[in-house]
Amino acid sequence: KEGLIWYLEKVHDEVSKLEKEYSLTIAGNSNGQSLDWLFSKINACKFKDNITIIDTPISLEEIYREHTIFINPMLHGAGVKIKTIEAIQKGLAVVSTLKGIEGTGLRSQVHVLTGKDHNEFRDSLILLLNNFELVRSLSVEAQKYVKKEFENTAKLKSYLESLRVIN
Repeated sequence: KEGLIWYLEKVHDEVSKLEKEYSLTIAGNSNGQSLDWLFSKINACKFKDNITIIDTPISLEEIYREHTIFINPMLHGAGVKIKTIEAIQKGLAVVSTLKGIEGTGLRSQVHVLTGKDHNEFRDSLILLLNNFELVRSLSVEAQKYVKKEFENTAKLKSYLESLRVIN
C-alpha cells in the first residue's frame, strides 16, 4: 500500500505526461477491505484516466499476458518478493525499488531496472517503455536467473544431494 501511494504521488503523473501510450493496471486482492484510500489517491492524480483497477482477480494469467512491464514500488518489507518473481516467470520486465528486489539476488541492469528514488524509478520505467529490445533482454536474463535460483525441484535435489555427501 505504501509503495503504491508513493508511486501514484511521485511517479505516475510524470510518466503519463511524457508517455502518452502508458497505462497503469493495479491488480490485487483487497480481502474485502475498502479501496477508498486507493480511489482517493487516484483522484488526486492529474492523469487518472489511464489507471485500471482489478480488485481480487480470479486469475492473474490474463493480466500478465496483456502487459509487458511489472512495477514493484515496495518501500519496506522483508523476504522474497513473490509477485516480482511470478511476474518474471510470466515474461514481464521489472522496474523495482532496491527494497523490492532485496534478498532475491536479482541484479539491476542485468535482470531488472531499479530506482533508488522516484526520479530514477521514473527514468527506468520510461527507458523500458521506449526500448522493447531492453524489455526482451531483461526478461530473458531474469527468467534464466529465476529458473536457476527458484526452481523448487532443482533446489530440493541439490539439498538432498548435499545430505548424501555429508552422511
